[in-house]
Amino acid sequence: MIATRPAVEAAFYEERHAVVGDSRLDRYLPLYIAAANLVPEGANVVELGCGSGRFAELLLGHVRLSSYLGLDFAPALIEEAMERAAAPLFAVADLRTDPIPLASVYVSLEVLEHLDDDLGLLQRLPSRSLVILSVPSFDSASHVRTFPEPGSARARYEPFLRIREEQRIDLPNGAFFHLLAGRVRAKADMP
Repeated sequence: MIATRPAVEAAFYEERHAVVGDSRLDRYLPLYIAAANLVPEGANVVELGCGSGRFAELLLGHVRLSSYLGLDFAPALIEEAMERAAAPLFAVADLRTDPIPLASVYVSLEVLEHLDDDLGLLQRLPSRSLVILSVPSFDSASHVRTFPEPGSARARYEPFLRIREEQRIDLPNGAFFHLLAGRVRAKADMP
């Protein structure tokens, strides 16, 4: 894990999305499919950092859920998510400070590398809830940290999650996504 820079604010993501749109997000499709396959049928899902709703659209088309709520701190992306996947509920929320709603499953794909206090977010989730997360092996202008080595994401998050699943989703350029799934440890078992 390499700390690279401080976190950026919502306007960065809104401006970047306005310029490049969703076309650059096609590389995320294999990750989204793999993550959706880890979500149990009938789950109550809160997506932490839902962006423009692409994962929600895929998830809701493939897995029957009891409920879904997508949270993101960029209002323009929430508006787009509501247009993309009209059935679920989306809300503007800052994962750094706002309360996190209760759920049985939390999904956070390509979000934790953007947060200064990613571990603090995990500590706020209910014990025994299932967390499905991904982080990249590559750097970007908005990343606070990267995970260049296999196993580096597991090493960072294992003290907070009982990881039962670890996958590597390869990209054509040699980079990859770490995909982890595990249950939140009891608060007494966390560092």
